[in-house]
Amino acid sequence: MSRIRVTMGRLRGQWIETRPGLPYRPLPARLREAFFSHIGASVEDCRFMDGFAGTGLMGIYALSLGAGSVIFIEKDPRVARLLEQNLRRLGLTDRTDVRVGDIRRVLTRPPVAPMDWIFLGPPYDFPTPHLEDVLDRLIRYGWTQDDVRLAVQRFKKAPPPRAPGWELWGTLDHGDDVIYFFRRVPVP
Repeated sequence: MSRIRVTMGRLRGQWIETRPGLPYRPLPARLREAFFSHIGASVEDCRFMDGFAGTGLMGIYALSLGAGSVIFIEKDPRVARLLEQNLRRLGLTDRTDVRVGDIRRVLTRPPVAPMDWIFLGPPYDFPTPHLEDVLDRLIRYGWTQDDVRLAVQRFKKAPPPRAPGWELWGTLDHGDDVIYFFRRVPVP
């Protein structure tokens, strides 16, 4: 087992347990820290979704920086179990909901309240049309509100996804990764 250290917020210095060989790819530390520095206080008291959660680092960082609650979506049950163990060890289970399954199916079961921030970090080989379907389902099944903020991590050479109701308004990149920022717009 290996570990990733939390470097920001009230959980600073705590460790997230990881397991080599499980199918996830944590966001590089510099990009993760740049993302949370970029979004600043907007994470405080927000409802945050960590889609394609893997180790749950993005959601755990959001909680460390003051998010009110986080929904994690992870396809692999082994990875989800490890995520749940980390949440218990860190004392975060009262503000979290781990949903296990393919994200497109999970999104058909909406949350109690729409999200304020959504972070999607799909695998590099996740097809762009499938990602665009995820963006569509976020709106169609009630996961968003008008002022929701969406961030999508992609391989830098991959095009940004496009979907009705979303407008690209910024990027943040480091190394081979880029984070695309989107906002909701009316669908004509």
